[in-house]
Amino acid sequence: MLPLLLGVLLSGTTLVHSAYAQDEQEAEASAVDPDRYTSDKRGSLIFDIAALPEPNAEGLAAPDTGAAPAVTASPALAADASSTNPRADIAAYRSRIADTQATDDAYSNELREQYDSLGTLLQQSREHEDAIAAFESAMHIDRVNTGLYTLDQIPLVEKMIASHEALGNIREVNDLHEYLFYIQQRSYAADDPRLLAAKEDWADWNLESFLRESALGGSALAMAIEASPQLARRMEYVAVQTQNGSYVYIPRSQLFLTSATDLALGTSPYSMAPETVIDQRLLMARDYYEELAETDAGAEAEGTLDSNARIQRKLASVAYAVKQQMEEMDVVEDFGSLNYNRVMPVRSMPMVVSRGYISNRDLLEARATELEQDPTVTAQEKAQAWIDLGDWHVGFDYASRSEDAYRKAWTLLSTAGLSESEIAAIFMPALLVPAPGFVIHDYSRALHGIPPDAELPYKGHMDLSLTLSSQGDVRNIDIEAASPNTPQVLRSTLLDYLREQKMRPAIVNGEAVERDNMKLRYYYTY
Repeated sequence: MLPLLLGVLLSGTTLVHSAYAQDEQEAEASAVDPDRYTSDKRGSLIFDIAALPEPNAEGLAAPDTGAAPAVTASPALAADASSTNPRADIAAYRSRIADTQATDDAYSNELREQYDSLGTLLQQSREHEDAIAAFESAMHIDRVNTGLYTLDQIPLVEKMIASHEALGNIREVNDLHEYLFYIQQRSYAADDPRLLAAKEDWADWNLESFLRESALGGSALAMAIEASPQLARRMEYVAVQTQNGSYVYIPRSQLFLTSATDLALGTSPYSMAPETVIDQRLLMARDYYEELAETDAGAEAEGTLDSNARIQRKLASVAYAVKQQMEEMDVVEDFGSLNYNRVMPVRSMPMVVSRGYISNRDLLEARATELEQDPTVTAQEKAQAWIDLGDWHVGFDYASRSEDAYRKAWTLLSTAGLSESEIAAIFMPALLVPAPGFVIHDYSRALHGIPPDAELPYKGHMDLSLTLSSQGDVRNIDIEAASPNTPQVLRSTLLDYLREQKMRPAIVNGEAVERDNMKLRYYYTY
């Protein structure tokens, strides 16, 4: 027992010291260069992939030229093109509010509209704390006049969410999303289509909230843990693989009290089954998606098939997120090591992950089979359904099971008369495609709700050569060039991501093949 306790204590001391030293270094670096990448910016880090530009006469990839494109602002934060002097407009609205308060009813609709307009101007001017205060005043008038759960306050709540997001107030954003769903539940009838849409939005938010917090690191992770009880609960556990290959989870605080024998057998009094440590947001999202899937299953309205496909993909996304959560905690596998941190090959996945993989595999396969028999569906749509299934196998590290699905997709496109170049554009793309292709991945635009065509202010880029194996693994990664001042931590982050993330393999004549010496450029921003 003493070696175990000593190992845990020594490991913890080292980690604390390293984290403290890193925070000190990053704080000092940020003071000198506020635009420098530090761990608290990891939650906003985005990697955009592009094909490496053609080499110039010297055989070197063309560098970036010109200024970085500007960010396309979200609608809630877009500037008012009709306003040439926002400071004067803000002052004018403050004056009007004072006059209205002096001469009119304190809860008049006119005063409500003035608060709303003032808040919008302040938000556009990035004065988010004052904007939130103005929106709260407008919302208070709505609630007094039309009730605590009036739908009139929904636009105000959405604007408040945008400002709190801009300020990085994670707890307030979470609370407001929950309140938004609550007032919709109170206001809409059970069979109202608007309630179904609200349920899907609420499920989407829970899934996205989990994924965004999972992407955090360093001091940003510490802030997220402080703001989110769910995340704090998740980070309290570590996975232990027992002698029979099953998994149990032990609270970190109790790990040193558990004997090696208990860990080996999974009989510790502190151990918990995998199902009990799944993040509550994922469970909630799964429940609502399943409810929506059952609702749509009996409908015959036009577009039901598309709706079912959308919900089915979201259900699969939850199962994939559960897999990611389990992998985050899968850091204590070798119960015989001194400090319980030596990584051993995973011999099996937790049953809760296996169930998610199997149930969604069956749904994806059933949908692909159904579409293949439907004469009204295009060959591209049929092929995409089989590609989704192939991606699913690859994403769960069962690449050999993907061969039949990818082959069917290739055959469908070939039989439909697509040219070799058209098929190659799908199965031999110039870029890497994370698998599954339909879920939200780390460091992606989708993780932050940014449209694929929106312009971003890139900080720099890294040029890579790599190999994509027929199993979807990225190997032989070499950063051949990078923008000036690209920090080492960003290089390491990109390398770690590529080594861990499964990618859709290339398909030639229906068979997965290896692609050597792929040349890619990864732009980064945060």
